[in-house]
Amino acid sequence: MDLLRPALRLLDVEGCLWLSSCAYYLGVDELLEVTRRAAADEGRRLRVHAIHYNPPDHPWSLHVPESLYLKTVIFQDDPL
Repeated sequence: MDLLRPALRLLDVEGCLWLSSCAYYLGVDELLEVTRRAAADEGRRLRVHAIHYNPPDHPWSLHVPESLYLKTVIFQDDPL
């Protein structure tokens, strides 16, 4: 959250914020929750524009869950 708060302060109205992680143990649900909390702290409202996982050049195996480790969430400012 310490990195998200300053980023949210710099986010333009209706601007987009990209948040990515390559840590398998940090899932999309955790990224969504930490962003929700940081946005609430900053008085911002965001909507999820898109969620992306491993690109085609980083295939993941059904039998190796750890191979699904890349994730990106794109948020957009949602002014009231």
